[in-house]
Amino acid sequence: MKKSPTRPALLTVALLCSLCSRTASATAVQASEAGSEAAFFKSKILPIFTARCQSCHNHTLKLSGLSLESAAAMEQGGTHGPVIVPGNPQQSRLYRRVARMEKPFMPIDAEALPESEVTLIKTWIEQGAIWPKEGELKPKLPIGTSAGRAEPELLSANAMLFKEKVHPILASRCGNCHNDERKYSGFTMETRSGFLSGGWHGPVVVAGKPKESRLYRRVSRLEKTYMPLGISGGPGEPLPAAELALIKEWIEGGAEWPQDRQAAEAEGSRQARLKDLQKLENRPITEEERRWWSFVKPVRPPVPAVKNAARVKNPIDAFVLAALESKRLQPAPSASRRTLIRRVYFDLIGLPPRPEDVQAFERDPAPDAYEKLIHRLLDSQRYGERWARHWLDVARYADSDGYEYDRIRPNAWRYRDYVIRALNQDKPYNRFILEQVAGDELPDRNYDSLVALGFCRNGPFIGDMVLMQNEMTRQDELDDIVSTTSAAFLGITIDCARCHNHKYDPLGQKDYYRMVSVFAPSVRTEIPLAPDHLVKSYEKQVFEIDRQVDKLTQQMRLLHEPVRDRLVEAKYKELPEPLQLAIKTEPAKRTEAQKRQATQVIATVGVTEAELMAALSPENRKKTEELKQQIADLEKSKPPALPSAMAITDPTPTPANNYFLHRGSTLSKGSPMEPGPPLVLSASGREIVFPKPAPETKTTGRRLALAQWLASEENPLTARVMVNRIWQHHFGKGIVETPNDFGRMGAAPSHPQLLDWLATEFVHQGWSIKAMHRLMLMSSTYQQASDFTSAVNQKKDPQNQLLWKMPMQRVAGEIIRDSMLTVSGGLNLKSGGPGVFPEVDPGLIGLIEASTSKAQGWPASQDGPELWRRSIYVTQKRTVTAPIMDLFDPPDLVSSCPKRNTTTVAPQALQLLNNKFVIGQSTLFADRLRNEVGKDQVEQIRRAFRLSYGRPPDATELEASQNFLKKQLAYHHGLNKKLQDQGIDPAEIPDPDKAALTDLCHSLFNSNEFVYVN
Repeated sequence: MKKSPTRPALLTVALLCSLCSRTASATAVQASEAGSEAAFFKSKILPIFTARCQSCHNHTLKLSGLSLESAAAMEQGGTHGPVIVPGNPQQSRLYRRVARMEKPFMPIDAEALPESEVTLIKTWIEQGAIWPKEGELKPKLPIGTSAGRAEPELLSANAMLFKEKVHPILASRCGNCHNDERKYSGFTMETRSGFLSGGWHGPVVVAGKPKESRLYRRVSRLEKTYMPLGISGGPGEPLPAAELALIKEWIEGGAEWPQDRQAAEAEGSRQARLKDLQKLENRPITEEERRWWSFVKPVRPPVPAVKNAARVKNPIDAFVLAALESKRLQPAPSASRRTLIRRVYFDLIGLPPRPEDVQAFERDPAPDAYEKLIHRLLDSQRYGERWARHWLDVARYADSDGYEYDRIRPNAWRYRDYVIRALNQDKPYNRFILEQVAGDELPDRNYDSLVALGFCRNGPFIGDMVLMQNEMTRQDELDDIVSTTSAAFLGITIDCARCHNHKYDPLGQKDYYRMVSVFAPSVRTEIPLAPDHLVKSYEKQVFEIDRQVDKLTQQMRLLHEPVRDRLVEAKYKELPEPLQLAIKTEPAKRTEAQKRQATQVIATVGVTEAELMAALSPENRKKTEELKQQIADLEKSKPPALPSAMAITDPTPTPANNYFLHRGSTLSKGSPMEPGPPLVLSASGREIVFPKPAPETKTTGRRLALAQWLASEENPLTARVMVNRIWQHHFGKGIVETPNDFGRMGAAPSHPQLLDWLATEFVHQGWSIKAMHRLMLMSSTYQQASDFTSAVNQKKDPQNQLLWKMPMQRVAGEIIRDSMLTVSGGLNLKSGGPGVFPEVDPGLIGLIEASTSKAQGWPASQDGPELWRRSIYVTQKRTVTAPIMDLFDPPDLVSSCPKRNTTTVAPQALQLLNNKFVIGQSTLFADRLRNEVGKDQVEQIRRAFRLSYGRPPDATELEASQNFLKKQLAYHHGLNKKLQDQGIDPAEIPDPDKAALTDLCHSLFNSNEFVYVN
């Protein structure tokens, strides 16, 4: 008979049974609760998200970076971080915005959620914001069925190598720059689809061929730019040899990136929603919209008959007179010859005529004297320097990047000089367009056409620093090119369609993104302006020196690495615990918040050169100095840099897709976009399709196709827009007063038939800009007086819209400065080359440096002949404008400037009175007068008036000037005595006669007649 169990044994069994029972019970309760939570979410919360939120926050649109289509996407949050704090609705952004506790209220631009739905969301968050896994939202099948078992993932050896070894390398080494948000160089490694799409330069891997794969070549330092980049944009720390070997092995084995099931499901969902969104991408255009005057090709109208036929010198006069006669307006008489020569000089070359030229023209009895004058000025080198300024305004030219750092662009001036040359050569305007948009794609390309591509680079640029670059800054850059191209050549505001269809003109978002697709494959580049053999020789020498420098740099890095790591580790230990945890966590396992924290810490916590050198041993410090000297010697041995042009080019003929962006967001990609111009400008009414590049070409050919379309006589806008610009600069305002906007919000043409006649004549004259100058300047309309008055005319046409007289115009700041230099005799007519830096207020530079960088100063040179060049050669920095030009309405240097303002404000007069440059030129002017006419006071005054105004003084002016000199002479005698009494060296005190004459010269510079042209 067996013994009965003892009491302790029975107790143990009972406890075990009880424990098992409780465990089973708890498991059952948890299963029940899980089912309940899944049912609650599925029946109550998910329908709210679907109906109220997912139209914006889905995997396709992902507005503000947030999707509410999956648990993973919700947990990841958006651009502002997580939107839910489980258990705490009051701290959850999602709840606070739908409950209207925090702006912007959600749903955006819609009615508020019913209180019952807000309460359900609040309850769900209070209970932990459980979003069941996808499988828990679907009915479960009995165990044993195929749907109930997870199919094992079968991967090849190469795919497993990628998943286990290569992907962690790419994520940690490349992911900071090449991710879906930043997408540096248009390339992301965050997803398989992004990797396969490649970037601006095309695919980065050629399967089976590491040495032909851009990714491997750059990380192994066989090709520049070396990867990964450092924080500042230069080469970063090279990959260890073991990691390079793994990447090479992976590419040799086929470079497989296995499909991710979750990503595939998300892509399927995106494509499904994309079909609905695609319906919004097309904007139908009505026949009425197509009939808008500027969208219809100009037809040459008949020249109208007029009563006053004797006044008609060319068809321009007939069109203007017909309009005047219809309103019974009397045209002004012709201007005097003195007025006319000054007007033409300022219009065509931007400089005042010499007194001798004025006298010769006034005395010339030849009937063609005026015509010969126009020809002579158009043939002058000074013509291009004047009219280039007009185009540079439109092309938003500047010599610096803009934004915070505003770095100088060392080669920007080449584009400025190209424009001057093109105008002086009377380059046909259609060729001018081709070179600026597609100079590198022309079959007969040359150095000029490569330099002309600076048109696409003139806009502001945030800089090459890695931390400044992301996909949105790239879209901003493309927007600048597209908006400027459209405004400059077509006079349309297509940039208004970046986020939505144009509110007023028949320009859809699709039109905008088709234009973006023209330029999207292009990248910034510096193209050498030298023969190919010299370029290859130079690049070979530099590459070899760079390889040696890189070897020495790596030796120094290995020497410093242990010390630097130790110093950095010590600094990390001083950080708050969450930041330490983010740094310690493996990059592939970091949360989104930790990724941001780690990026910030790595960017801001570092070791200075002084800290590093102080921590090195004496031996290593000496070795470091030796390596530095070797590197410096190698850098000095590099051959002189070849001249280069600031340009763009397509690095591959087969670029990645560019997409329609819903609401303009890079997180809301729609359909792939084919390149093309706006649909409303298609004569056939169908989208214009650009040809695919030929097999032998190296670029896409998209920009060339666009440029050829722009420069076609079939284009309804191009010729109209340019002749309107020419007219504007001769007559003070365009026939269309909004030169960059020929749409519905722009001004209506004052003389529509004249505009169409000029446009067709422009094409007929071979797109010659100089021919249009001659036509306009030879008209009676241009030769009218500007001081004509008529009470009837003034009442009927107070704004002089119909040109019954010539408008009086104030000259631009550049012309004021150039006129002072001309009259003083100091003008340096040296042409071309890098810009000069006149002196500016040191306080202004100090203010800019304090807010940006010490390196961004203004290296002003000493005042003198080298700085007294024409104003077009003065450096145009976006944050600094040179004196005189800064207050007299300078152009907008951020976007295309179609016309400048003309203001009259007190600081303008104060600057002309007090500016050092103006005072210096006044002194130089006085010296010129004394040298040319001696000390005869009357002759000095007469010569001063002729140089300044092109005329002698009248009796009243002569008397007033003499009295002024007498008064100033007495003043300076008294001042000199005071200075001598103070112990000032008499040699440093100006002669009273010269000082008084200088004051007179200064007064002439400050007169209205000096800054206005009749």
